[in-house]
Amino acid sequence: MKKQIETKNINTTVLLDKEKRIDPLFIKTEDGEDHFKGLIVNGRNIDITRNMPEEERSLLTIALKDLTGHSNIDSAICFLFNTAETLNLLDFKSSMEYLVSFLHEMKPADVVEAKLLTQFLLLDAVGNKMLHNARQADVILHANFNYKHAMKAMNLAQQVVQSLTKYKAKGTQQINVVHMDGDSKAVFTGGGGQS
Repeated sequence: MKKQIETKNINTTVLLDKEKRIDPLFIKTEDGEDHFKGLIVNGRNIDITRNMPEEERSLLTIALKDLTGHSNIDSAICFLFNTAETLNLLDFKSSMEYLVSFLHEMKPADVVEAKLLTQFLLLDAVGNKMLHNARQADVILHANFNYKHAMKAMNLAQQVVQSLTKYKAKGTQQINVVHMDGDSKAVFTGGGGQS
């Protein structure tokens, strides 16, 4: 039996292979720093710093729409760039790689889902950093400050996930009713969204 590759066609002749990765493209500058140059899509380096042929522009538009929900290349790149800069992992390159990988795996359906996913990612990173700072603190006052703010960030991250779940459910709600024959009581469970 042959393995079929799922493809997606969005009003263009360019197909994006769903099994291929989308990765950021960096080049090393003369001073040894990594400079964001574009994306690698279907194994093709697409440089955003130059005029692109129409085929590359279509491929990049599809890839960025899949990652960010934005159909405008400039808006999508700006969204990725600002989020990676704010994420602030080891360096910009690792932040961008992590962000692109995360969005590629989560497959947001639109801009709102992409925004909620990145808000979760940023709040989770802040919460983890604050927890790390609390463990490293020499003064109890600093530890308490960091623990308090870590819990706030993590609670906000959880609320973002709940908002994303509600948004994906499009307003539907699943409620399960379980009847108990002996006591003649009904137990209600659920409340999560149903896609």
